Amino acid sequence: MPRVTTNQQLDRHQLLRLLWLEAPVIFSILTPQEQWDLHELSRPNEQLTEAELAEHLAGLRKTKPSLANKVGKTYRVIERVHQTLLEYDVPLSNHLAVSAAIRPLDPRRRMHAVRKPDIPRKSGQKARYISVAPIMKPEIDVHQLSRAFIALMRHQQEEKVGDSASDLPSRSEDDPRAA
Repeated sequence: MPRVTTNQQLDRHQLLRLLWLEAPVIFSILTPQEQWDLHELSRPNEQLTEAELAEHLAGLRKTKPSLANKVGKTYRVIERVHQTLLEYDVPLSNHLAVSAAIRPLDPRRRMHAVRKPDIPRKSGQKARYISVAPIMKPEIDVHQLSRAFIALMRHQQEEKVGDSASDLPSRSEDDPRAA
């Protein structure tokens, strides 16, 4: 199989960058490892010049020679999805339409639909399924992570306060402090 030239790699980078910025949900059809490999090789979250990309790829060829082959297969999946979206004239800015359009395109369907069995339903109502598919970011979003930790701490604090309040004896009508 012929090697991908730097110009072709730049074209791939530009397409992946467009998809990353406009419709990151497309990446959800890939496994987390495929997404991380794609980010490591192509760096779609960064605007790279041809020289910067060539330098980056040269360094990766020395340290991880098989990465380009793995990512090439992954890129073809993304490229097929993009072509299908273009054929059906699905706007990349409409994330719901893109999500609906890519769902049947994932032949591997890694993310299995799950139904919560304890959800009460009306008789004759179809079971509801929830699909979860991660979109891996190449770098940790420190701001978002700190917000999650703060929310977790607040939740734990509220539980602690609620537990300690329920441990206190309730004031009865006989208690003079109740008034």
